[in-house]
Amino acid sequence: MVRTLEGGECHRKLMDLSSDYLRNQGYKVVFQASINNGRIDVIGIKGEEKVGIECQVRPSWNIMIDKAERYSSGLTRFIVAVPKDVKIAARPEKARALEIMKLDVLKPKPKSRLLVSLPDDVERKFRNRVKEKFGKAGGGALSIAATEAINEWLKREAWKNRAEKGG
Repeated sequence: MVRTLEGGECHRKLMDLSSDYLRNQGYKVVFQASINNGRIDVIGIKGEEKVGIECQVRPSWNIMIDKAERYSSGLTRFIVAVPKDVKIAARPEKARALEIMKLDVLKPKPKSRLLVSLPDDVERKFRNRVKEKFGKAGGGALSIAATEAINEWLKREAWKNRAEKGG
């Protein structure tokens, strides 16, 4: 799941480079293929061989291991494609067999935070909803994804409020 425009662009580049990699090895390429009750980003097919590539903009071992377990039974080979400059934490024992392919794509840089002035009650109401959905992390701090969602919503609300007030 891609959560930002920058992440979406990076993911598309990873998919394009992954498909080029497979095509250069003589595989027929299929994007967003259904496999074992899931959907993998790129599959290369050559004869009886099926190579699956899952593209991860911000890789997490838990997600990569889960996808490898779900998809591997339908594949000859499973690869996780990541941006070349991404730092991956120490590999857990359960992930020893995972094949990681670093591609010539830079991970997205976070955008600066939006500063929007809204009535306190509107902002508080929204932040409470997000906290309910994402939970509390680190003593009540919101996750990066939740903070981005809040800031995007606040920006939209600010324009809506200005329009309603005739500003």
